[in-house]
Amino acid sequence: MEVIPAIDIMNGKAVRLKQGVKETAKVYPDDPVSLAKLFQEQGASWLHLVDLDRAFGIGNNLQIISKIATLPGIKVESGGGIRSFEDVVELLENGADRVVVGTLALKPKAFEEFAAKLGKKVWIACDVKNGQVAAKGWKQTTEITVEKLLERVSQLDIGGVIVTDISRDGMQKGISEEFLKKVRKMTGLPLIASGGISSIGDVKRIAEMGFNGCVIGKALYENNLSLREAIEVGKDAS
Repeated sequence: MEVIPAIDIMNGKAVRLKQGVKETAKVYPDDPVSLAKLFQEQGASWLHLVDLDRAFGIGNNLQIISKIATLPGIKVESGGGIRSFEDVVELLENGADRVVVGTLALKPKAFEEFAAKLGKKVWIACDVKNGQVAAKGWKQTTEITVEKLLERVSQLDIGGVIVTDISRDGMQKGISEEFLKKVRKMTGLPLIASGGISSIGDVKRIAEMGFNGCVIGKALYENNLSLREAIEVGKDAS
């Protein structure tokens, strides 16, 4: 199982939010590129980059993402505010190995057309709050259930799905095992779990459920979890 450190970027700085709320941002002293190098030194082969400025419609951090994505020996999945096919192509041309699409994936016809062109380079961000899929930087909760979304996209030749439990994200309260077990049964696509991972025990349980990866954020920044140890747990589960 792949263990993937997250770097959320706002105003050119590395931040962590609580439940995706912009006003809760905590800024960390290390710049995003330095963090990327640090995580790589600790054994990470993938990084999860989120452009929060783009997600909130207040700019973008493409230059920083490109700098990280072109570091030798590291792979990047990047998302946040992807609203068009052109946005996806732009990230790929700037070094991203795969692009994570949220709101755009809720438009079946448009998404299916470009997913057919880009295939496994496209991953879906399935961000869930109370069983419903959220959109537009998590500011809007749709009427689409996680079951309906996964049922539809499971028919597509895409890379996989990153599932985030919004209620747990950034809260350091651990994962919702019940939620993740249900999600794992909903699709045969590769799945990455995100939201609330705060201990090695969480990583082990996600691996035991059969997930292909997990994204870890705040627990790393607050030194509550060893990335090296988490990566070893992931390798043992592979």
